[in-house]
Amino acid sequence: ILNFIVSYRMLKKNLLLICLIFFTSCTGYEPIYNNSNSRIYVQDVTYKDNTNISRQIAKKINSLYSKDDNSTKVSIELNSSNEEYILSKDKQGDPLIFEIKINVEMSLFFNEMSKKFTFEEKKSFNNQENKFELQQYKKNIESNLIESIFEKIIFSLNEI
Repeated sequence: ILNFIVSYRMLKKNLLLICLIFFTSCTGYEPIYNNSNSRIYVQDVTYKDNTNISRQIAKKINSLYSKDDNSTKVSIELNSSNEEYILSKDKQGDPLIFEIKINVEMSLFFNEMSKKFTFEEKKSFNNQENKFELQQYKKNIESNLIESIFEKIIFSLNEI
């Protein structure tokens, strides 16, 4: 019993030491979408098409870069497309593998200059027998691809 008590105290001390080291090493945390050091202000975001993709990206950009404090004023124009392909079929001709591809073209206008960026993300996935679950899965994939493109847009805007 004495050995158990001694080993329990040692385990408790070691666990406390590990926790202390872990919590003190997390001091350099900074959010990914932190725009406190941003040098740009997005005046307006327009989109040529009326797709859900462009609206979601425009909403995120407006919420992130809406602070005007003597920054470079930027206007953004978005054009997006969403395509779905059948990559393979079975012997009966039913689709087996799909691919969703999202393209976003972004034009930046600032200081009488303009830059154009193109972003593309795609994802392949298998067909499912339950069509409702398949549609939900497609929406989830589309949402993840939009988020990935948005991250690339943020990195591009921070490079200006």
